[in-house]
Amino acid sequence: MQKRGFTLLEILIVVIILASVLAFALPAYKRTQDRNLYTAATGVLIDLGNAVQNFQTDLATFANPATFPTTCEKTQNEWQHPATVSGTFYYEQAQFADLHDMQDHLFPYSLFVRNYIQPIPYDYCTLAYSTCGSSDACVYKGYIFYLCPVDGSSSDACCDGDTVACMQLSPDVTRATGGLYKGARYLRDGTLEQISE
Repeated sequence: MQKRGFTLLEILIVVIILASVLAFALPAYKRTQDRNLYTAATGVLIDLGNAVQNFQTDLATFANPATFPTTCEKTQNEWQHPATVSGTFYYEQAQFADLHDMQDHLFPYSLFVRNYIQPIPYDYCTLAYSTCGSSDACVYKGYIFYLCPVDGSSSDACCDGDTVACMQLSPDVTRATGGLYKGARYLRDGTLEQISE
C-alpha cells in the first residue's frame, strides 16, 4: 500500500484559505471587542447620569438649593474610596454632614458615600489631562467620565448644552474602529447620544 502525502500545491491552497479567513475575521473580532467595551462603559455612564440627576433633585428640595456640579469635573477614584488623607476627610464629612448645609466640594463624595451610585470599577488612573481641571484621570474600559455643569455653560471635554455626564476615550487608548466609539453623552432627558468622529 502506497502512502500519499500532501502536495506543495495543496499546502499552499490551505495557507491561502487560512490567511483569507484571518484577514476578514480579525478586524470583525476587534470591532466586536470595541463595541463591547463601549457598551460596558455606557452602562456606567447611565448609572452616573441617573445618580447626578437624583442628587440634583434632592438638592432642589431645600429652601436655598445648591447647584451641582457648577463646572465640568472628571470623576475621581478619591470620591468613591477614602484612599488619601484629604479623601478620607472629605469622604467622612460627606457621610455625616446634613445635605442642606453641606459644602459644595463634598457633593461628588456624596454621590458615592450616600449610594446614589455604586463605585466605578476603574481599570487604572493616569496622569492629568488638560480638560476639566488638573486632577488625574481615572479610566474604565478605556473611557474617562465627566460631570457637566447644570447651566450647560461648559464646552470642555465632551460637555455641552443638555449634557448631565459624558464619557470620552482616553488619549492614551487606541481602538481598532478609530473614532466610531469615541464616547457618549447622557442628556437631561435620560437619553444617550453617541460621540463619534
